[in-house]
Amino acid sequence: MIKLFDERQVRVVWDDEKQKYYFSIVDVVQVLTDSDNPTDYLKKMRKRDPELGSYIGTNCPQVPMETSTGKKRLTLAVAWPTGRYRTEGFRLYPPDRGSRGQRAAEKESLIKTNQHN
Repeated sequence: MIKLFDERQVRVVWDDEKQKYYFSIVDVVQVLTDSDNPTDYLKKMRKRDPELGSYIGTNCPQVPMETSTGKKRLTLAVAWPTGRYRTEGFRLYPPDRGSRGQRAAEKESLIKTNQHN
């Protein structure tokens, strides 16, 4: 299944047994940061923040998802609902490039504002 967010695709898989949706972390990072290479962006985020790296490694399973070529590959995923009904563990670091960095900073600011309300 594919969901659209800001006209971008986010891969989603439903697990009947656990009664949860699993969203591709790389797809979510791409939507939130507007990164050209979300896989690399995620790697850098995990290196900068060991707590985030540990959280993802412990709490985000690899789930089979279809790629753009139609093949199924194991993909890091975050479950929803998590029982807490909010996304945990993500801190966005704007890239060091012009307007994309500004958009990422704006989205991060918006996320922080919504968490405090």
